[in-house]
Amino acid sequence: MRAPFGSPFFRLPFAYLIGVNVFGLVSVLTFVVGALLRMVPVVGLAGLLAGTALGVLAVGVETKRSSAFSSD
Repeated sequence: MRAPFGSPFFRLPFAYLIGVNVFGLVSVLTFVVGALLRMVPVVGLAGLLAGTALGVLAVGVETKRSSAFSSD
C-alpha cells in the first residue's frame, strides 16, 4: 500500500504551507519584539530575513522528511 505522502503533488504544497507558516510566525514575533524595543525598522528587517531563511529551511526539511516517509 502506498502512503499518501508518496505523491509529489501532495508533498510540495504541504512543505510550502509549513514554510509560509514559519515565515509568518517569525515575522510577527520579530515585529512584536521590535515594537517593544521601539526599533521596528531594524528588527523588522532582521525578522524578514530570518523568516525567509527559516521558511526555506522548513520547506527543505519537510520535503526531505516526507519523501523519506513515503519511501518505506
